[in-house]
Order: sequence, then structure tokens, then C-alpha cells
Amino acid sequence: MHKGLRLLERDIPVLIRGETGSGKEVLVKALHAASSRAHQPLVAVNCAAIPMELVESELFGYERGAFTGANQKGNLGLIRKADKGVLFFDEIGDMPLGTQARLLRVLQERAIQPLGSGDPVPVDVRILCATHRDLREAVTEGRFREDLYYRIAGFTLTLPPLRARSDRRELIQAIWERHRQPEQDAGFSEAALQALMTHPWPGNLRQLNSVIQVALALADDALIELEHLPEELLAIADHPGATWSPPQALPARMMEVPAQDINALLRATDGNISQVARRLGVSRNTVYKRLREMNAG
Repeated sequence: MHKGLRLLERDIPVLIRGETGSGKEVLVKALHAASSRAHQPLVAVNCAAIPMELVESELFGYERGAFTGANQKGNLGLIRKADKGVLFFDEIGDMPLGTQARLLRVLQERAIQPLGSGDPVPVDVRILCATHRDLREAVTEGRFREDLYYRIAGFTLTLPPLRARSDRRELIQAIWERHRQPEQDAGFSEAALQALMTHPWPGNLRQLNSVIQVALALADDALIELEHLPEELLAIADHPGATWSPPQALPARMMEVPAQDINALLRATDGNISQVARRLGVSRNTVYKRLREMNAG
């Protein structure tokens, strides 16, 4: 982050690369907050979300009556809204080629030309861009302008995917601290923590955030156990690089619990599998496996 901040302060565009959910937007917000423009606007442009036919009017704005259906008051456009602040192009690799040409001109001339206007409008913006795509490959394939690529990639920061990070334990702890209530201080069981540590996390930090928030809601102020985690975290053995998987065989203590006792527990808990698992000291998956065996028998 330190290098990115120094370059942002010197008005050198920074390109952030990383998989979806790896924290690109979080890094952008941190760079803006630490910069000398922290009290000026941070305007995010999601290049993948704006309909192609609206990209130019949304970015560059338009004068009143510029086209049929235009707002009668006109529209400043996202670039002018970021004046004196930071402009963030998220997923810039999805920007249409025609818009890329106009953006390049803005970056070169530091002025925009709203639709329906003949007068260029000066803008003072610092540029941050992010993408999950390989822009060099996109340039080779003709999907991204080479001149724009060199203009926005003054420096490239690459965020590693969560599965490749060595600080996963610290990240889990930090996210748990961020989302927990003061009374939720029990933390994680060793089995739950191991499942979080070894999951491949295809959704990266975004997915980890969601999983921990759900686990806290389900565990309330109790220890977070395997039963509070999504099913896919309990079945990671098929993923390359996984080093942990739930036991395939039922624990001996579970095998020893008579079927009538399990049925009695189900009645006592109104069929709440989580409560049954908690009372037996096993995961919810283990209870389901035992019930399947009982039904098969």
C-alpha cells in the first residue's frame, strides 16, 4: 500500500490486479483515506455494470437536451463528480473500446467534453484502476487499447488470492473482530478454525467476510463450531491443495449412541439438528450421516 500511496500522491495512475473478491475495492478506499485527497470525493465507476449504451453519458455527462430522453437539467457525469478527488475505474478491462479512446483523451488532456457541448471542461482527478483480467493479454487480443494500458498502468499492484496468503489466521481474526458483538468473545473451535484456514476460498475475502458474519449470527455468543459453517467448507477434500477434510467415518462415540436416544433428542429439540449436534459434541454433518445410516437400516 505504501508504494501505491506515494504514486497516487504524485498523480501517477495505479492499476490493481486481483481475483474477484480479493480486496481491490478495500485497498482503493484505504489509499483514498490515507491520501491528501481524503476529504475530497472518491468516485467509483463499475465498468462492468454500466450498460454499454449509457457508458459515455454516465462518465462524461451531457448538457440539457443533448439527446432524446436526456435529463432536462443535464448530467455532470462521474468524471466531473470526482473533480479534486480520486476516480476509481473498477473492472476497467470491461470498458468498451470506443469509451477507452475517449478516456485516454481525458487522461492526456485533463479535460472532458460532455455530450452536446462544444466546450471542454477541465478536471483534476487522480486515477486508480482495478481488474481481475490480464490486460496485457487483452491488449494482444485487441480487446484493450495498448496506449490506454500504458497510461493507467504506471504501477501495478497485484493482490494475492486468499488461498495463497500466509496471513490467513490474522485475517480471520481481524474479520471476526470487526463483525462480532462485544459479548461474542468465545472465538472458534480448533476444527472450525482449521476448516477456515484450509478452504480454497474461490470468493476470496468477500466470501470469508460473509462466512464469518453468518457463523457469528448462528453461534450467537457460543464458540463457533463446524456446524455454524457452510456445507462447502466441510467438503473441501476434492479441492486441489486442501490439507484438511472432515472424517469420512462417523466418530466412535456417535456410532455408540442408540437410535432411540437420537430420536429422543430430535423430539426434545423439535428436530433442530444444530442443537442435537451441540449436545452430542459432533458436527451437524455427522448427525446427518448417522440419520442416513439409521434410515438405511
